[in-house]
Amino acid sequence: MKAVLSALALAALTLCPSAAPAADVEELEKLLHQSFGHTERMCNAMERINQEIALHPDEDKLLELRISAFGALGDPYSAKPDVDTLADRHPESPYFQMQKCIVDEVTGTGLEESRLCFQRVADLCERTGRTGDDADEYLLALMLADSPKAAEVKKRVLARLSDSPVDSYLREMLTHFTREMVVRKVDRSTVYNPCTRNR
Repeated sequence: MKAVLSALALAALTLCPSAAPAADVEELEKLLHQSFGHTERMCNAMERINQEIALHPDEDKLLELRISAFGALGDPYSAKPDVDTLADRHPESPYFQMQKCIVDEVTGTGLEESRLCFQRVADLCERTGRTGDDADEYLLALMLADSPKAAEVKKRVLARLSDSPVDSYLREMLTHFTREMVVRKVDRSTVYNPCTRNR
């Protein structure tokens, strides 16, 4: 359930494992995380990631890093092509499909179409047996689809939470959940990405 916190943060994305990393992805990930909050370092990290993607365009982890960087810069529009690519590559992955629904709604998809998108993620979770207490995408998809099933699943998840600080925070988030915690529309005219200003 802790991954729901990552989904709520949107910029903190789980990496999909792959067989043979093209570059030292851990090094690039460390470089990226060290640059959060520092524009020049972020742009330098983005440049390194872009270079690696140019050499290894099929490397999912590199696309995930670039999505994280765009998320940190508050630029979902630039992240959208990579999000779409990963969703297309992994049609049976609730995580990548959820990410696509979130970015689509943030960048302008209407509410009803978004609800249907999240319902498709919930249906995918059900079809693939990912509906247990550790199936974070399932509960989040149900809540964002405004599904009647969400209340039952949320009740089950809340009942199993401990008193640990992480679970207490998660309990608070789930108890007071709003759509805007995960999906907040971003007007393209308000996006300023300093790393793409000269491109």
